[in-house]
Amino acid sequence: MVHAFIIHTLLPGSSLVLHSSTFRQDPLTSYEIKESGSRWHCVRQAQWQYVADVVHGEYQFRRTVSGRSLDEDLARATNIDNGLGLPELECGVLRLSEHAPYADEKVIVWYGAGTLAFSLVCDKTENRLIAEVILKHIVRYLQEYLLVFSQPSEILNKADCIIQILQQLIPDGLLLFRCQRVMRQLEKELDSSMKQVD
Repeated sequence: MVHAFIIHTLLPGSSLVLHSSTFRQDPLTSYEIKESGSRWHCVRQAQWQYVADVVHGEYQFRRTVSGRSLDEDLARATNIDNGLGLPELECGVLRLSEHAPYADEKVIVWYGAGTLAFSLVCDKTENRLIAEVILKHIVRYLQEYLLVFSQPSEILNKADCIIQILQQLIPDGLLLFRCQRVMRQLEKELDSSMKQVD
């Protein structure tokens, strides 16, 4: 089960959450939701920011260890064929301990390149390989339809397109294994639905 999908920045300094989608409520916050909608929103924002900060820290550490400069990282991210392909993506899996910030232990599967990171917050028992494959498909479609690496402002301008992609690939937060034939059919459906959104 996927609990959240988050797009955030990887620039030096603090990470900025650009987009977030939640698929399931955390059991500890369901009472708070009844008590106050604004309290619930603050809890969610704190969770998303925590995830963004953890991934951001890991990415910055890897950049430092590899000896890459920010300029080299940006050059790698923008070195894309015709602006439509994917840059060389850094991938990682991180564990969130219990109560930090979710009630149960969670796993973050993330991809990052240049200035952007894409993270899935999953149950600790979720199949991480399937999560990585689906997240890579999500990133590929975001680049194909929104050109997120060359035009990051589209993340803020076209949230409905992002939600459409997520609904197709992780319906209700479920990570489903799909064979290539099913993925091709899904691509056709996604292509037609994205034309309607535009």
